[in-house]
Amino acid sequence: MLNIPLWEEALFFAIERLARQEDKQNALTFVTMNALEIDPLLAAEMIAELNEAVWEQIKETILDYVNKWHEPGKIDRAISFMIASGRPEFAEKIWPLITQENQQERLPALRAYKPFRFGCLGGGWRTKLKGYPDDTRDDILSQIADYGGIAGMDVATEAALEDPSSKVKIGILEVADFRHSEKHIQSILEAAPPDVWEAYCERLIPSRVKDENVREHAIDATQKELVAANTNMDRARLCLRLLYLGVAGVEDQLFEALSNLEDEKDDRWRAYHLIEEIHRINAERTARVLIERFVNGGSLCYDYDKFIDKAEKKDRKKTCSSHC
Repeated sequence: MLNIPLWEEALFFAIERLARQEDKQNALTFVTMNALEIDPLLAAEMIAELNEAVWEQIKETILDYVNKWHEPGKIDRAISFMIASGRPEFAEKIWPLITQENQQERLPALRAYKPFRFGCLGGGWRTKLKGYPDDTRDDILSQIADYGGIAGMDVATEAALEDPSSKVKIGILEVADFRHSEKHIQSILEAAPPDVWEAYCERLIPSRVKDENVREHAIDATQKELVAANTNMDRARLCLRLLYLGVAGVEDQLFEALSNLEDEKDDRWRAYHLIEEIHRINAERTARVLIERFVNGGSLCYDYDKFIDKAEKKDRKKTCSSHC
């Protein structure tokens, strides 16, 4: 049964129940050691569910097995086993790999197994983590949040709240936002500095903002950005965000920015996608502004025809003098 994936859920259900029964400790020891011979990662998953009494019975055998299996400094299957087990005894082997200076070397270690059971980092790991650079702390906490389940999201958020770095806070905020976790988003934003709010607003999807305090703070942060904006591209983008957040009275400012949009090479199609969003809000006004802009010497974006389709025929003809 141990080598048939179909039985895995039933197996772990049985292990969870047996772990609470003192008279079944020997049975758990026997099953875990048998699993080690069939599928080491299955055994690691089982170890993660064992109580301390059972673990003590097999600890020395498991540690010896892993020491022979693992090649120091390498991200091998043994590292996956260590992370899967969640045992703190493996911390000294894992830390050097997940704290390497090169991100392209530490991320594969952090992603060697999912879920990432942060117990493998050992006791006091949050205190130890504080001694590493911002980028390293950000990567480790973000991976714990992303791949550590609900418990990982909780502990990573707690650590981010204590961390002085905005980069770390933003990293956890991005994971929480991706997972639609309003509770964790609000926890970070409650006392967040301005640059964290700015980063949050950059990736904000207004329709997902349910908390009124978050919405009001997002509006305030966006309005401050709008005042400080140096380009019409940015002004239009910020006006759109305010409209999506439910702020009235910014359409005139939006279309003024569109009318005066900078003429520049649009390799990344930023202007195109911006105009596309504005067109969805008010297709007729977008058409009028784009044609007026062209008549006054401004350029038209790629595939401009789709954005002036609501204009009158006589006005559309004005663009043909140069583009037809």
